[in-house]
Amino acid sequence: MSLDIMTPKGQESQAHLRDASILMYARTGCRMVCCPERSPGEVDGVILSPASGIVGVFEAKCRDMTVEQLVEEFGNEWLITGSKIEAIRTAARTLGVPGVGLLYLIPDRMLLLVTICDSHGEGVASVRYARTRTQATTNGGVAVRDNAFVDVTSATAIDGTISTKHPLWLFRRVSGAFSLGG
Repeated sequence: MSLDIMTPKGQESQAHLRDASILMYARTGCRMVCCPERSPGEVDGVILSPASGIVGVFEAKCRDMTVEQLVEEFGNEWLITGSKIEAIRTAARTLGVPGVGLLYLIPDRMLLLVTICDSHGEGVASVRYARTRTQATTNGGVAVRDNAFVDVTSATAIDGTISTKHPLWLFRRVSGAFSLGG
């Protein structure tokens, strides 16, 4: 089975995910530990705190969009495959930690953290579902499937720039210690 992550576009996405991981560590001290690239996983990885161990399970996406586009063109909603939301909830319940969605906005070097569910797998974020036609994979193609649209207005924003151009009043900033609750 050929994994999308092993293609040139997949490797480019992986490089952006590394940037997001570096940003999270620099701003919070927590590490994003990803599942092995060469095998398909139900979720992308776990978040480790030096003091507390595993504090979250995550699904991450890197998008070539700005905060402004997210707000104005997509109504503060992040599209993610519906089955990914269910996988996050299952993994969170299994590990007893919150499930988190990580959305890295490449042009703005902005990492948004959305708590999808609590440590019992119960929904926290506002999510609506719809069957839509979307890009199948990072490499293109078309798929019609059940998708989730996650409201990111309550996301925590980790800003990788010093710029003030972002409409950050929509997000809480992270400074210092990091906790996903639980």
